[in-house]
Amino acid sequence: MKTNNKSKRIAKSTGKKASRITLGTHQDIAVINNLYGRLKKCAAKQVNVTMIAKKVESIDAATLQLLLSFVQQVQSSGNTVDWQSPSPVLFNSARQIGVEKALLLPQTME
Repeated sequence: MKTNNKSKRIAKSTGKKASRITLGTHQDIAVINNLYGRLKKCAAKQVNVTMIAKKVESIDAATLQLLLSFVQQVQSSGNTVDWQSPSPVLFNSARQIGVEKALLLPQTME
């Protein structure tokens, strides 16, 4: 599995392992149970997390709420969440419901 340099730097600087979660093209109620299971396993590891979301073309409010809960859980265990190239759809959807900052999305699109 290929890791990005930023994840390696975070893991090296904190001494913690990092985990990656890749979001698919369509994030909605049809796939939320699968995503929930993956997020739950990742949160249980209590590690820094890199979210890869460059392919997201649609996302619903329920999925954004799930991601928000996950980010909060990761932070409460003293770990970090880093977004790698979040898609404009993800960014704009999160901004529309006012959760882009709480999700720790970058302030500007790359």
